Order: sequence, then C-alpha cells, then structure tokens
Amino acid sequence: MHFGATLRMLRVDAGIGLRELAARIGVSSAYLSRVEHGRDPPPTPDRLAAIADALRLPRAVLFDLAQQTGPAVSGYLARIPEAGLLLLELARRDLGRAELARIRAFVETEFPSHEPNRRRAQLGELLSPRQVVLQVACDDLDDAIAVATSRMPSASRRRVAEAIVTREREAPSAIGGGFVAPHAIVPGVTETAALLVFARPLPIEAPDREPVRVALVLVTPTAGARHQQLLANVSLLARRGATADLLRARTPQGALDVVVQIESTF
Repeated sequence: MHFGATLRMLRVDAGIGLRELAARIGVSSAYLSRVEHGRDPPPTPDRLAAIADALRLPRAVLFDLAQQTGPAVSGYLARIPEAGLLLLELARRDLGRAELARIRAFVETEFPSHEPNRRRAQLGELLSPRQVVLQVACDDLDDAIAVATSRMPSASRRRVAEAIVTREREAPSAIGGGFVAPHAIVPGVTETAALLVFARPLPIEAPDREPVRVALVLVTPTAGARHQQLLANVSLLARRGATADLLRARTPQGALDVVVQIESTF
C-alpha cells in the first residue's frame, strides 16, 4: 500500500491544501509533496498525529497506514513492561483476526477511548452481496465505475457515476496494494458502496506499480469524519493484504466476509 497516495486522497477530500497541511505539522510543502509522491518516507509519529487530527481520523489509523505502529508500541512497552507479557501470550496462542477482534471489543467496552471519532465507520455495513461483483472484466476505470454504480441502491445512478468520474479525473484514487478507490460526495444520495474484483488487472498505473485487481467504489452524501474514515478503511484493507483474499473468494458473500473480517481488526 502506498502511504503517500492515501495521504493525498484523504487530504484532498478533507479540503485541505498542501501548504496548509504542511504549515499545520511544521514541515515544508516541498517535503510533504515528496511524501505524497512516495519519494520520502512517512512523517514522524508526532507529525502523523497532527495530520490525523487535521484529517479527522483516529491517530491509530494513520499510524497503521504509515506502518508507524512500531514506535508507538515500543514506547508503550518501555513505560509498561508488563504489557510485553500480554503480547507474548497472544503470540503463543497464535490468535487469528476473529479472536483478536473479540479481545479488542472487550478492551473497547471496559476501557473506552476518549479520542474523538472512536466509533469506526465500516464499509461492510454499506455492502450487500448484490453490490459485490467478482471476476468482472472492465476496459478502463470509467467502465468499472459504471458497473459499480449499476449495483448501487440509488435512484440517481447516472449522477453518481458522473460525480465519481469527475472526482477521479481531479485526483486519481489508485492507492496501491492492488486497490483503487473511486469515490465522490453527492448531496442527497444514500451512502453506499460497491466492490469489484477484476478478472484481469485494470489498465491504470498504481503508485506502487502493483496491478490493480480491486475497486472499492464509495459514495457519501456529505463530507466529514465518517467519509474520511470510510476512505481510510479502503486503504487499510489494501494495507492488510485484502487483495489476495478477495481474489480467492468464490462467491460475493465470501468476498463480503473478507471485508467484514479484516475491518473487525481495525
């Protein structure tokens, strides 16, 4: 997954200019541009935290996307050595995603976070098997958007498709990890999504040069924290290797189960 491409997508959708975000986190716009184009590594954890606040995202999400959870965890373990024993027990039991989701749910209930926007938006809640298309062959991204919007429960499919195509031309949404995330904010429509898994790679260039095999197409009626979180979830799916799992799915429900299971670990 290409962190810079995701950062640019989230920044644009938050309506924040490159120079404005750079000023907020105390770096030059030239440096931030290099990060967004993948020429420099992600910023330090303190700057990532400031970016997350500006983009209205939970800080842990941006740390995960930037693969910077390590410094945060190591700092915590240095302060609370007993936590290392708990991590060791989890590793010894070789717990999978479902078991870790149960543990996380317990922690959320017993020790709720005070961070804003703690309740995570979920893409799986916007999808149904009808909105999942497997082994679809599309000539280009416009074709894929047309297929996706035809499966969406909307009375304004043409308007939605045109809005997504327009948004895509303004700022491409190929984020790496085999994913592209065409999306748009369309006032008055029902928030929804569609998932396409391609029979052959979509002929677009991804920032990490990986073939694009999955499109998660999203439409929301308003901008804001929920819209940002849903987009971040698409990138997290790519970051967690969802492409390979989705390519192995044999039914739309099986592909939807992949999304729901991975999202439960966010």
